[in-house]
Amino acid sequence: MKLLNVYCLALLPCALAASGRHANIFELNGKGYSYMDDQKEVAAIDQKEALVYLGEKFNIPEAIELGDAAEFLNTYMPAERVPDRDSVLIFVKGAANPDKLFENFKPSFTVKGHQAAQESDESFTHIASKLSDAQSNARRLTQEIGLMNFEGSSAFVNHFADFEQKLVGIWERARRSGAYKSRHIIEGDSSHISDLSVINDKLYRNELSHLLHLQSLKTTGEHALILTLNSLRSLRNKVGSSSATYQYAEKVLSKSIAELSRTYDVTVLALPDSGASVEQKLHRRENELNKAFQKTASRGVAASSNSCFDSEEACQVSTSNCNSHGVCSKVKDKCWSCMCSATHNKTTSKTTTWSGFDCGKKDISSEANLFLWTSLVLAVITIGGIKLLKSIGDEPLTGVLDSNSGQKKA
Repeated sequence: MKLLNVYCLALLPCALAASGRHANIFELNGKGYSYMDDQKEVAAIDQKEALVYLGEKFNIPEAIELGDAAEFLNTYMPAERVPDRDSVLIFVKGAANPDKLFENFKPSFTVKGHQAAQESDESFTHIASKLSDAQSNARRLTQEIGLMNFEGSSAFVNHFADFEQKLVGIWERARRSGAYKSRHIIEGDSSHISDLSVINDKLYRNELSHLLHLQSLKTTGEHALILTLNSLRSLRNKVGSSSATYQYAEKVLSKSIAELSRTYDVTVLALPDSGASVEQKLHRRENELNKAFQKTASRGVAASSNSCFDSEEACQVSTSNCNSHGVCSKVKDKCWSCMCSATHNKTTSKTTTWSGFDCGKKDISSEANLFLWTSLVLAVITIGGIKLLKSIGDEPLTGVLDSNSGQKKA
């Protein structure tokens, strides 16, 4: 644990001094947060004071030796941690306006930058891998998220196991949910953007999926995590910070982080673009994610073509347990696939059937067949009725009626 803390301290100055523009610390829980309409002025601190503050908050004793810690902490004592909630330190890199990352929250601190942009942009992403040889308590769950203390963290490890195989399913459920439609995210939005479908950046899809996946895990208050997000930087490089796509993506990301604070004690360090050359790193990671998306998509196509998954676990991971609309069943030797079942809504008294390789699509074939045959029967009855009336009209009148008709004409 101590080795991890020293490593964190070594990297923080690089992050905080990455640009002449200011970084901002947000605390979304407890006593540390303040709303935008709060008249309280945001305190400006330097990098060394930021290290002391974060060191105290995340129990990194090495940080307190930097500067006159006692005097500073008497003035700015970190907010008490929220009981029974795990802590998350999130680095958001490349935000267009770091101080306005959250619509409803003001920063707790502005971190004054006084050094020129540095080439070193070492992130917290690889903390666990670099410390694994030292047998520390750190553990990398994915390339984007790491645990600062590994002991007793099997729930996190299991939750993020084979994450890249779950990635596409998490993203697709978010895209289809309707919760991220532009009109729900940006008030008065009049752009062409409809929902998450407009964002093709795989870094962004991956990072948003991390946040959503983390939300679904129950916390205990015993762990601290570090999450590094680079996708806003990637999007800015591609479409520009003034584009509707970037502004929508930033709003969705900040909204998801804010929602995470309902179950975690969240601290955010929002960093401006470092100016360092990181294109190669971002490009390499995006290539890795492209392969993951393509691999999962090909599995989906294969599965929808009546092919099989090799094991029950592979089926469960790739389909997110058949989207809770079925179960992974063994069809034959080394062949597992989703057996979809119907769900009943007691409120509406409607039964929905599901289909697809992951039981993620509503099966409307029965409704379509009912509509088709009902329409066909009605058409036959209508046509038959018209023909009957026409045939009756064409028949000659009986003799009596015919003679009466003739007398009237005379």
